[in-house]
Amino acid sequence: MRKSVLIADDDRIVLRRLSGLLVEHFEVGTVSSAQEIIPTAEAIKPGMIVLDIEMPDGNGIDICRDIKLHPELADVPIVFVSGHDDIESRLRAYESGGQDFIVKSASSEELVAKLQAVFDLAQRRHDSETARQSAEQIAFSFLTNLGETGVVLEALRKICGAESLQAMAECILSGLAEWGLQGDIQIRHDLETINWSSHGPSSPLDISIIEHMRSHARIFQFKQRISINYPNATLLISNLPTNDDDKCGRLRDHLAILVESASNRASALLAQARLEKRTVAIDIAAHRAHTLVRQLQDQHRQIRADLRSVMFDLGRNIEHSVGLAGLTDEQELRLQKNIEIAMGEAVGSLGDDQRITDALQLLADELTLAGSQRQIH
Repeated sequence: MRKSVLIADDDRIVLRRLSGLLVEHFEVGTVSSAQEIIPTAEAIKPGMIVLDIEMPDGNGIDICRDIKLHPELADVPIVFVSGHDDIESRLRAYESGGQDFIVKSASSEELVAKLQAVFDLAQRRHDSETARQSAEQIAFSFLTNLGETGVVLEALRKICGAESLQAMAECILSGLAEWGLQGDIQIRHDLETINWSSHGPSSPLDISIIEHMRSHARIFQFKQRISINYPNATLLISNLPTNDDDKCGRLRDHLAILVESASNRASALLAQARLEKRTVAIDIAAHRAHTLVRQLQDQHRQIRADLRSVMFDLGRNIEHSVGLAGLTDEQELRLQKNIEIAMGEAVGSLGDDQRITDALQLLADELTLAGSQRQIH
C-alpha cells in the first residue's frame, strides 16, 4: 500500500505544521478547502486522507461520506483531526466511516504513530478481506440453506467448543455476515481482551466506541446501531435493518444469545486457565517436596551411620577408661547402664526424624495425586 497522505485543513498554520511533521515519514499532499479534496484525491490517489472535521466551505463528516461513496476512493482510510475531543464528534466520525480521530494538540510522536497504525491496519484489513472472500466462496454452498436459527445453532456449537477468545470473535462475526450485518466485537476476561470487526482488526476509533458503550444498558439501540453488553463481551452493530421490525427483533434476540454465550465461554476459559496455572504450581510443589524428602532420607541414613560409628567408638573408649579408673563393680554397672540409656535415646531420636520424613513423603504423594486428578478433570 502506498504510504502517501493528503492533508485537508483550512487553517494554513495547522496545514504547515502537520505537513512538516509528516513529510519525513510519508509522501504528503495538501489542500486548504473542502472543494479541492475529492478532485485532488482522484488525481494523486493517496493512501490516506487526514481530514479536518470542520471546514468553512464543507463539513468533514459529509465529505467523508461522499468519499466512501466514491467508486475510486471508498477504500482510502480517513483520519479526522479536530480541536475538540468529545464523544459526539467521535461518534459522528465513526458513523461516517472514519478510521481514527486525532486532536490537533497531539504530539508529533502520537500523530506519526497513529497514522502508521492506520496504514498497518488498512493492510491487515485488505489481507483479511481477501481471505474472507475466499472463505465465503468455499462456505457459501454449505451455508446457503441455513436459516437464521441454523446460523445461531452452528455459532453456539462453535462458541461452546472454542479454545480462544479470537475463535469466538471470528465465529460471531461469521454469523453476522450470514445475516448481512457488520460490526465490532470485544471479548474479554482478566488475562486477555480481543477486539475484532467484520473487516478484520478493530480500528482505534471502533475500540473507543465499544469502551464507551460498555457503560450503557444490556441492549442499547440508536437508529441502525445497536450495542449488546454482557460481563465478558460487547457487540456493536452498525447496520441493523430497522425498516423491518420483525427481522430486527429476531436479530436482536439472536445476537443477545450469541453474545451471552461468548461471555459465559470467556468466563469458563478464564477459570480453565487459572486451574491449569494452579495445576502447574502443584506439580512444581510436588516435585520439590519429593526432592526434599530424598535429601532428608539421604541425610538421615548418613546421620544414622555416623551416630552408630560414634557410639561404637565411645563405648570402646569408656570401657577402656573404666578399667583404668579403679571403680567398684557397682559403680561400673551404674555407669554402663547410664551410657546404654543415653545411647538408646540418641538412636530413638533418629526414629523421630524418620517419622517426620515419612510424613513429608506422604504429603508429596498427596500433592502429586492432586495434580494428576486436576489434569484428568
